[in-house]
Amino acid sequence: KMNDLFVKGNLLLSPDHSELDIEKMRLNLGGDAIRAEFYIKNFDHPEISLNADADLHLENLIRFYPIDTISHLRGELKLNMVFDGLWDDLKQNAFGKKVQLRSRAEVKDLELQFKGDEKMSKLPACTLVVADGKAELINCKLIRGSSDLLISGQVPGLFDYLNDKTKPLIIYGDVSSENLQLEDLLMKYYSSEEKDAPLIPSNVVFRLDARIQNFAYAKFKAQNISGNFEIKNQKAIASDVKLNVMEGEAEINAFFD
Repeated sequence: KMNDLFVKGNLLLSPDHSELDIEKMRLNLGGDAIRAEFYIKNFDHPEISLNADADLHLENLIRFYPIDTISHLRGELKLNMVFDGLWDDLKQNAFGKKVQLRSRAEVKDLELQFKGDEKMSKLPACTLVVADGKAELINCKLIRGSSDLLISGQVPGLFDYLNDKTKPLIIYGDVSSENLQLEDLLMKYYSSEEKDAPLIPSNVVFRLDARIQNFAYAKFKAQNISGNFEIKNQKAIASDVKLNVMEGEAEINAFFD
């Protein structure tokens, strides 16, 4: 349901010129506030400039746009988006170099559960900034099972990956944790297309510098870990890792399958 719609702007139409200048627009959609200003020039081949802000409840979003791999989604999303480009370029490739797209998203109290996954993932807070084809995560706190993670990182090839899902996507980050049970992160979901698909695609790689107070995987336990971790194909590789284990100190390289 849409209400509280307000629009202020100008429309110009002539045989050789057309433009729409919306100086201010605001509306309430199902309890979510949306504000925008935008400019459209040349209706035959539209050139668009957009600056939009939204305060969204994610449970409303999934009602409008259901995702078959997600069974539960709640939380608050504060979004700013700036777009400049031609409509034809946007239709052809929304993540191409001809389209200028910048965005900042702040998530609060997010709850996410995939179909077939017994555990809920929670993000009390997370900020995502997207600009110049790159993405940056800032102070994203994840709670899953008995594990907690605080993550900051960069995704330099995000737009290339979104344009072609066969291209590699490498995610670099810094991770800290008070308690990490590795099994909490090696999860699977079920979709209508593939019944036993890994959560992390084979061409998506996490490369993380980690500081973990308490770590466990199967019967292995350690404390005060620092080092480099790589996660891909539902496997984890640890290198140059220092830790306290079995009442002693160790430096290891390891592979977890």
